[in-house]
Amino acid sequence: MTAEPCCRVTNLPGPSDARVEDLAAAFRLLGDPTRLKLLGILARRDCEEVCACDLSDALHLTPATISHHMKKLVEADIVAVERRGRWAHYRLLPDAFTPLRQALEL
Repeated sequence: MTAEPCCRVTNLPGPSDARVEDLAAAFRLLGDPTRLKLLGILARRDCEEVCACDLSDALHLTPATISHHMKKLVEADIVAVERRGRWAHYRLLPDAFTPLRQALEL
């Protein structure tokens, strides 16, 4: 009789996997509730751009707070930004989630 594994195998990195630091940083970045809310808004727009002013209004946050969080998402290549005059317009880069999705697949 063979013992069945208690858990399904995932694609999460093992202790010596070089991806572990990158994945951990990405999950930490997404662990912030404000950033998750921002990503949720962008994801519902089907890759259309969203003005920072609309994000600020939707979450009742200052433009500076929105800018702070969006800067982190842009630096992580999860969100793209285009500046038009006074405002920044953001859109989600869906392919950025591929490594995270693959790591969590069962």
